[in-house]
Amino acid sequence: MLPQLLAAAENFDWRPTFLDEFSGHGVEVFADYTNNIAGNPIGGQRQGFTYADSTQFGVNLDFKKLVGWDGLQISASAFDRNG
Repeated sequence: MLPQLLAAAENFDWRPTFLDEFSGHGVEVFADYTNNIAGNPIGGQRQGFTYADSTQFGVNLDFKKLVGWDGLQISASAFDRNG
C-alpha cells in the first residue's frame, strides 16, 4: 500500500493552472510551509511536545517576459516563523 501512496504523491499536481500562465508572462508566485514537531511523551524530567513552523510567500518578476527589458529580474518574499 505504501508504494502506491508514494507513487500517487509524486504525481500529484497541486498547483493551479493559472499560475503557469503567469509564469509564461514573467510572474512566478511561490509559497512554502514547513512544520517541525518534537516531543518527549514519557520519561525524563519533563514530558510534552513543541513545534516550530515557517511560512514563506513570494513572487519573482522577469522583466524580459513582462516588458522586454533583458537582464532585469526582481524577487520579493515574506517569511513568518513561529515556535
